[in-house]
Amino acid sequence: MILSCDNVALTPLLQINDLWTHRLPVVPCFIVIGLFVFLFSLMMIRLYRKESYNKDIVQKKLEKEQKELDITINSLKEGVVSVDVKGNILSINSAAICFLRLDKKKSYIGTSIWSLFDIQEKGNPFYLKEQIHAFSNSLGNQTLSDTAYVITKNKNTFSVAGSISSLYYNGRSYGSVITFHDTTDEFTQKEFLALSMISGDVFAWHYNPGQNALFFDPSFFEAFHIDDDGTHAIKGDRFLNAIHPDDLDDWLNMTRDVFHGKIKKITKQVRMMLSGSAYQWWEYRLAVLPKSHKGSKYKLIGICMSIEQFKKTEEELIRLRDEAEKSDQMKGVFLANMSHEVRTPLNAIVGFSSLLIDSQDLSLDIQVEFMDIVNENCRLLLKLINEILDISRIESGITFTYEVVNLNTLIEEIILQVMIEQQIDKVELVCKLPDEPLSIVTDPFRLKQVLGNLIDNALKFTQKGTICMGYSYKKTEKEVVLFVEDDGMGISAQELPKIFERFYKSDNFTQGGGLGLPIAEEIVKRLNGRIHVESELGKGTCFFVYLPWDKEEGLKIKEESGTNET
Repeated sequence: MILSCDNVALTPLLQINDLWTHRLPVVPCFIVIGLFVFLFSLMMIRLYRKESYNKDIVQKKLEKEQKELDITINSLKEGVVSVDVKGNILSINSAAICFLRLDKKKSYIGTSIWSLFDIQEKGNPFYLKEQIHAFSNSLGNQTLSDTAYVITKNKNTFSVAGSISSLYYNGRSYGSVITFHDTTDEFTQKEFLALSMISGDVFAWHYNPGQNALFFDPSFFEAFHIDDDGTHAIKGDRFLNAIHPDDLDDWLNMTRDVFHGKIKKITKQVRMMLSGSAYQWWEYRLAVLPKSHKGSKYKLIGICMSIEQFKKTEEELIRLRDEAEKSDQMKGVFLANMSHEVRTPLNAIVGFSSLLIDSQDLSLDIQVEFMDIVNENCRLLLKLINEILDISRIESGITFTYEVVNLNTLIEEIILQVMIEQQIDKVELVCKLPDEPLSIVTDPFRLKQVLGNLIDNALKFTQKGTICMGYSYKKTEKEVVLFVEDDGMGISAQELPKIFERFYKSDNFTQGGGLGLPIAEEIVKRLNGRIHVESELGKGTCFFVYLPWDKEEGLKIKEESGTNET
């Protein structure tokens, strides 16, 4: 029989028969079995010691790795809690204990997670259980909802951000890992920032090239009543269509330069119609994030703000500046005109008055003619002074006195007054009045002043012909239309827009200071009406004065005043 301790090779027991055959010395059977057991025990001891040695090495390695893992997890600012499939805690780091305000000296391994805390979301108290169950049979992770919050065992709550991941290997689930952190301070700061931005109509946004959409803060859609499908996004095509056509090319050129890396930061003002039916001014401040190795496109971020009110203020300031500059120019024009207009009648008054006094041999006819010239120039001078005073009164805010006025009577009085005050030889004054007179409530003195100025203007530019004054009633518009029409020189298309400007005179040799039409326009505005002119050079001019009037209100006025007119 051959025995080997190294390879433990044993000769088949049947060979023992050969020993008996060769008549070897008789060896008891129990000795052979004992040797066999001894050798087998030595072999097993050796294997056990080798296995123990390997286990010690693996155990020390695992302990080292576990220690390194614990150090890593505990150094994280995020709370990390791992649980088994039953919800019992496998590990919990220091940050989680701190967030949950637990006793740092206690061990929570094996404790049910539900006895320490729960994660819920608005309207869903089973949020954490649903998320853990969702990954119980698969590998995956889920970011916590924006409205998620933690409830501790002491019933303290705080908003939270983080994720839930499954522990899944070889088709088997071992539990879940929950990471989270308290976002109360972040939420508070975000809300403060949102409030400060909203108060200034400032909103954050970013552009996602993959989705071709601009994502805005939700308050942006609420503040300006813009349709929101819940994604808080405006598709690129919709955004471009909202830009004013005159600003679109500039916007496209700017974004092209940004995506080619030529521009990193820029501010752009554009007109947009995101809601409603009117364009509003917006200012976009853009910054670009550098492209990563995962994509070749840049990502835009920035803020936008409504500057419509600033633009209106700017336009108003420009208008006021232009008016101030125009006022300065008008002062010069006023002084030049007044020095001429005042000097002309005064020279005539002084000159002809001196002739009447110094010349004793003047005939009666010549004296009468000189006196008429003096009277006419006195009238012109008085009219000029009255116009200057009227401009001053209108700008300082005159008070209008309203009463019931019969338009037929008022127009006839104006015609008669003009015929008495002015010598009209080659011009015929005509009244075109309805058979049934109309009464309105207005300031008769100011309305006479308007119509008188219009007739004076017509007489200046009508050497011969007809001047017609009248009125009509437009039932559909509920307006009374008064008109003064002449067949005189007319006004050119270039001069027509300027005739209501102060001190403007199409003919510098024509008498007057250029104040009659501006005064008439301002008075009509104060009477809640409007004035319009139509003219053709060489064919004449017609001025229209539109005043509001309601027939039912007119009948009521007639009854209250006791008049017989309608």
